[in-house]
Amino acid sequence: MSLADQIRKSREQWVTAQGKEFLLRRPTKLQIATMGLGQDGKPWVEIAFACTVDWKVLESDLIPGGGGRVAPFDSDAFREYASDQPELLVELSNNVHRMIETFDAKREEVSKN
Repeated sequence: MSLADQIRKSREQWVTAQGKEFLLRRPTKLQIATMGLGQDGKPWVEIAFACTVDWKVLESDLIPGGGGRVAPFDSDAFREYASDQPELLVELSNNVHRMIETFDAKREEVSKN
């Protein structure tokens, strides 16, 4: 695993939302600024699409008659699935927001010392 991959992995966290597991990656400060999150009324739910990088969701959760095995993650499939579930998007975006706040609080604490 490259150093860049290790850095990205350090920003990841598994969360449970709507009874299913999703891997979220906290965006960098540059990504937050570039996406304009939290500015000009841009919805925070967009962050759920950008920051969800894996899932543990069964095929049967995604499509009628789907199998009982975990579906491989695909960002396009995630967007299709989550677009019909606004509660899921809100929950995921709230988790990302908490990840950002926790990171900021830790950085502030370190800078005080």
